[in-house]
Amino acid sequence: MLLKNRQWIEDVANNRDGLAHKASAFLGFEKDGSVVFERRKPFDDRIPMRKKEFQDLTKYLDETFENLYTFLDAYTALHRKMVKASDCTRMMLEALEKGLMKEYAP
Repeated sequence: MLLKNRQWIEDVANNRDGLAHKASAFLGFEKDGSVVFERRKPFDDRIPMRKKEFQDLTKYLDETFENLYTFLDAYTALHRKMVKASDCTRMMLEALEKGLMKEYAP
């Protein structure tokens, strides 16, 4: 599961590390009004003439949250199989089956 999600997790970690420890955030505005940010990589502050990479902020956040929710759903499903259902869990599952409560749906 971690290998399947490695790319986006590393991308988030790199941006977080670069922005939290090595530089201030850079936001720019495109002609259409969209906001872009400078993507960061580990230790890129040591290369003064590096090529800067920019990405649409809204698209990046949408994709990151979608990846996070998908990962958490899969993680929960995987680990739920390993944990014996409690009385409370069985009660909620029965209520779902009877239509007495709604299931969360992303």
